Amino acid sequence: MADAIDRGDVHAVGDRVRALDGSPSIELRGAVLRVNPCIPRNWPAFEVTYKHGSSRYRIAVENPHAVCRGIIRASLDGRDISVSPCDIALADDGSYHYAKITLG
Repeated sequence: MADAIDRGDVHAVGDRVRALDGSPSIELRGAVLRVNPCIPRNWPAFEVTYKHGSSRYRIAVENPHAVCRGIIRASLDGRDISVSPCDIALADDGSYHYAKITLG
């Protein structure tokens, strides 16, 4: 399979999450990752690394206001992207991409 969430590359707060496979928080829709986190309020953050062909996408979700859901800011490679819906367009360009999602 060309696209995969590598269990070894999925990180979360404490021991609460080991893998997000099948999670409604991050959903693959063709060549787009739709990010819609729904997490416990006491989670300050979590990260996922997603491999798409020869590219990797590191998605960091921060929860500074201790909420369960609701994206207030999103960026990909330092550029703001839409928060509703929060879609990350995937490119198989061999690069390492960084998405930062802030809940609030």
